[in-house]
Amino acid sequence: MAQTDGMTVESLTEQLSTECSSSLRSTLSVELGTVLTLPDQNPHLPGAVGYQATTTLTWYPHDEDNPSDLQLLGSIAGQGTEVDSGVEFTVGHGNFIMVDMLQPDLFEALDERESDLSYLGSCLFAAHANDGYEIEAELDNLESTAILVNSVEVDPQWRGLRLGLLATGLVIQELGRSSSFAALHPMQPGLDDPHERSRSHRRLAGYWSQLGFRPWREEVLVLDLSTRTLDDNMSELLARY
Repeated sequence: MAQTDGMTVESLTEQLSTECSSSLRSTLSVELGTVLTLPDQNPHLPGAVGYQATTTLTWYPHDEDNPSDLQLLGSIAGQGTEVDSGVEFTVGHGNFIMVDMLQPDLFEALDERESDLSYLGSCLFAAHANDGYEIEAELDNLESTAILVNSVEVDPQWRGLRLGLLATGLVIQELGRSSSFAALHPMQPGLDDPHERSRSHRRLAGYWSQLGFRPWREEVLVLDLSTRTLDDNMSELLARY
């Protein structure tokens, strides 16, 4: 079990007061980045653009804060970066793909990147008899782009604050302004046993349902962005936690 300054990393958020956890969560920020190249220098097929996301929290210590919180966060302050009068902690990372559904070879564009994207591509963008994509027939107000949630990871010591949900929701709200839907395959990496994979899928499907993701097929979850589902669920998450 990994430890931080003599403290098990899994227990960090559990030891913070409710007030401190809420204050930290309110500072959540996500930085998005991508790499753009000239067409003849792009190593990938057209149709998919990757975005890297870095999630941070900022701690602003005050003398009147809970002494336990001050001691706990002060003990890991060296892991962060000083900003203004606070300390910024990098707490997680993610990878998101914006896809252009007007591209005829979208599956190939995803397949060349990595196996998880290949699986999403085969489920979502298999061509049907009319040379369109299967999902096009099942969603209203279909736009030309969609967002694939390729990976989301929160560092172990910061888990328990719903940071992965909130960060993913923010990214989808930004990238999905003119997108039809978001999709993901909920599965813990590195599992081979069928029973473990089934348990992981059920657990994570329940987790992502808090943003409004619903089962589509072949373990893929889809979030319809033509409705207010995401915005309403984000508001509920913020109010609840």
